[in-house]
Amino acid sequence: MRAVRTIAIGTVVATLMLTTMATQAEVLMGINYHATLGDIKRLYPNATYEKLKPAWLTEEDAFIKISGVGLGGTLRVAFTDLRPAAKRLLAKEKDSSAYKKFAAQKDDDALTVEWVRLTYTAPVMLDTFKKRYGSPGKCEHDESFAFECEWPNRALTASMSADGKIVGTVTTGFTLSEKQMGYTLKGEKIPPWLSPARNNLSEEDLMKKEYDTALESAIHDLERAGIDVSGPVHEQFDKSIRFFAQEAIRQGLIDKVGDLAASHSALKNAKAHMLQQYGK
Repeated sequence: MRAVRTIAIGTVVATLMLTTMATQAEVLMGINYHATLGDIKRLYPNATYEKLKPAWLTEEDAFIKISGVGLGGTLRVAFTDLRPAAKRLLAKEKDSSAYKKFAAQKDDDALTVEWVRLTYTAPVMLDTFKKRYGSPGKCEHDESFAFECEWPNRALTASMSADGKIVGTVTTGFTLSEKQMGYTLKGEKIPPWLSPARNNLSEEDLMKKEYDTALESAIHDLERAGIDVSGPVHEQFDKSIRFFAQEAIRQGLIDKVGDLAASHSALKNAKAHMLQQYGK
């Protein structure tokens, strides 16, 4: 079973065949790198948000616990806060409007995602986890002697049970391409330290990553509606994406970096079709 990714580069539309859809999922719960606290609140408007103060927290960090019905677990998200730095620079250059803007922002706009941790409500077997992310690169005890497994190519670390069979918590620090996509999705210029040219990534690579994020979000929505996107249902979702991708192309929709119009249309219609057919 394979999923179709429809990508238009300039005016040329290419259909890219991917491996199983679930294996493309890397962004946890749809929370992207560089997303703001406000972005997350719009994604989960009925969740409960609680500020935490772990020992490592500095004035340029924030750590927030997010919980609620339907999340499938408890999220703990680390944020970067640029306001203290902006205030220090503003003290030196009082006429800087850019620093004033940053310094005056509220939490919802100022706090941007650095890493995400998900503690599952129900334990997840490692074998199940491996079906989504593949085999871990390594498993070992950390400095506190807790047992962990890592997927370096996906920037994932999982805290395991003592016997190494159950995943209790998973943390992502985001891959390079996910960090780039975090800026692209917000319509912002990718900073030099993440630039595709510096890291040998093409526009096509970025478009692939943007599609992966959109696909993960669609799968997450279906799962929250009680639909198990596996087996025959997986195959049907795959076929629906293929069909609606061709419909989008016929309607003149194309994809470009930061605006995958054709792919978003295909995923939206395929998701609606699956909800109508299998929704509970």
